[in-house]
Amino acid sequence: ASVYFDDLLNVMRERNVIKTDANQVSLIGRERRLEGQVADQAQQVEALFQSGGLAPAAPAEIEAQLKIAPKKLREVMKYLLDTEKIVEASPEIYFHSSSYEKAKAEILLLFAERPELTTSEIRQHLGMNRKYVVPLVELLDRRKITVREGDKRKLIRHVLGGVSAFV
Repeated sequence: ASVYFDDLLNVMRERNVIKTDANQVSLIGRERRLEGQVADQAQQVEALFQSGGLAPAAPAEIEAQLKIAPKKLREVMKYLLDTEKIVEASPEIYFHSSSYEKAKAEILLLFAERPELTTSEIRQHLGMNRKYVVPLVELLDRRKITVREGDKRKLIRHVLGGVSAFV
């Protein structure tokens, strides 16, 4: 019998040898960390995304505000994405994970009231600017939480053990 890579990863994860996050594998206790000035910059960048809420600054604005070199900012952004501290809605719009999760929860509550929503209804409910809500709903589509049908979006229901459940 042949051993598949995913099976090997699962066994190692079950035995607490490795930890997997998104598309990264690391040994327990050896997770990716930043050190020194880059770690400080990562904290500052993350704080700006967090304080931006559902209207975060663009990477170029953060680069100018914190006076970070473009190469360093790319390294910091990759780290924040890899560690799931931020999510990419579009090449220019990134949300802090906590803001994204809160918005997603609000949208799911809104779907509990209505089976279909327009982007405008979501924007009004969340009090967002169109510049940010369009990438947010497109991210929900890419993550298979919603599906766009014309100018409306519907929640994708997943069947778990025969029971229909929300994502």
